[in-house]
Amino acid sequence: ISGAYDSRNAERPLFNFDLDIKDLDINKAYKNIRLVRELAPAAGDTYGIFSINYKLAGELDREMFPRTETLTGKGELRIAEAKINGM
Repeated sequence: ISGAYDSRNAERPLFNFDLDIKDLDINKAYKNIRLVRELAPAAGDTYGIFSINYKLAGELDREMFPRTETLTGKGELRIAEAKINGM
C-alpha cells in the first residue's frame, strides 16, 4: 500500500491510496478491516482468497476514516476461490 494525505483543508482532508495486495483471506479482511465491512458486508459470510490492485481516493472524517460517500476508485479485484455460506 502506498498513498498520500492532504490536510490543507482541515475540515475535509483528502487521501489517495494505491493498493496492490496479493492472496488476502476474504473473511479475515472482513473481520479486521472496517472499510471492508462497510463496503462489502457479504464478505462476512464469504471464505476464500482474493487479490486487489486498486486506486482509492476520497475524504476523511474526524476519526481519520474514509467518508464512503466521497470514495472514487478504479482497479481490479480477483477472487481465486470463494465459498459464500448459505449459497
